[in-house]
Amino acid sequence: MAFDQATRNRLQSFVSDARELLTEEFTRQLQNDYGLDPGSGKVTPLEKLAHLDDRRRETARILRVTLEHYQASNPAASNEALLERIVREQAFTVLNRLAALRMA
Repeated sequence: MAFDQATRNRLQSFVSDARELLTEEFTRQLQNDYGLDPGSGKVTPLEKLAHLDDRRRETARILRVTLEHYQASNPAASNEALLERIVREQAFTVLNRLAALRMA
């Protein structure tokens, strides 16, 4: 099934808008819920996140483990860059899953 140029342009615009929206939402969640700030690179210690329930505390722990893994594989990278990578990867994953569900 081939798309005409107008359909391809609309699809490209939709994907770009969805990616931007997901990126903004994941950035907000990292900052407000999980104590990770992609803008400044600040990482709040897990024990200071008293507002989290057990499930979200585990998510916060996994995010920190992921950050540590990225730091180990690229020690020259800043926390800001590594946290942005986490945001981009999560947005990409969710967008791909939504597209796959839509195609199913």
